[in-house]
Amino acid sequence: MARDVNAQTYTPGLNVITHCTAGLSHLANGVGIYGGEANKVEDCLFHDTTYGCGILVSTSFGVGN
Repeated sequence: MARDVNAQTYTPGLNVITHCTAGLSHLANGVGIYGGEANKVEDCLFHDTTYGCGILVSTSFGVGN
């Protein structure tokens, strides 16, 4: 099997979600962050989140070793 010399490995995290709007969002989550570290949500608007939460930060899903 040939090795991909251009393959890169990324550590989950350090994501920034900015200036977004969510209305009538799926499962009433304006934004969901599942794992990683040092993630940020800035200057966003979430409306009509009748059940659940506007921002969900969870560690329910593992991201490898």
